[in-house]
Amino acid sequence: MLNHKLILIVFIAISAYSCCSKKKSMENTNKLRVCPDEWIDNRMPMVEGKNDPPKEYFIINGSRVEKDQMDMEWMKKNCDLKPQIVY
Repeated sequence: MLNHKLILIVFIAISAYSCCSKKKSMENTNKLRVCPDEWIDNRMPMVEGKNDPPKEYFIINGSRVEKDQMDMEWMKKNCDLKPQIVY
C-alpha cells in the first residue's frame, strides 16, 4: 500500500511540474527560439533619423532577423553566442 501512495505522490509532483514548465515555455510563443548564426552589434557612426534600423540584429540562414523577434531569454540560455561588434 505504501508503494502505491508513493507512486501516486511522485506522479502528482511530475504532473504539476510539467504543467507549470509548459505554461512558462508557452510564454513568448510569437518569439523565435533558435540559435542564430551571428549576433551583430553595429556601432558604425551614422546620422540619427527616425527610420534608422535597429543597431543590434541577428543573422539566421543568411537573413537579417531583428532583436525584438527573438526570445532573448531562451537564446541566452541555449546558445553560445556573443555579439559581434562592427565599427
